[in-house]
Amino acid sequence: MRRYIVLLLITGIVWAQTDFDRLVLKNGTTYLGEYEKIEGDRVYFRHQDALAFQPVPVELIKQLQLKDGRFIIGKDTRGILFCGFFVGVFFLAAVKKINRSIGANL
Repeated sequence: MRRYIVLLLITGIVWAQTDFDRLVLKNGTTYLGEYEKIEGDRVYFRHQDALAFQPVPVELIKQLQLKDGRFIIGKDTRGILFCGFFVGVFFLAAVKKINRSIGANL
C-alpha cells in the first residue's frame, strides 16, 4: 500500500511540472514557459529551459495561452461557439414565448 502512495505522489509531482504558459508561433513552433508582459509590439516570454525573458515580436505569434486557460493572443473558438449556441437557444425560446403571447391575445 505504501508503494502505491509513493507512486501517486511522484505522478502528482510530474503532472505539476507540465503547468506552463504556451506560445505558438505562426510557423507552427510551440514553446512552453512563462509569460511576463507585453510591452509595445513585443511579448516577453521565457522558455522553460531559458534563464531570462526574451522579447518576441507580436506579429510572429499565432497564439499565447496562459496556464489557467486564458488566451492573451489568439482565439479560443470553442468558447465562442459554446456562447453562440446558448444565445441561439435563448433567442428561440424568446421567439416561442412571443408567438404564444400573440396567439393568446387573438
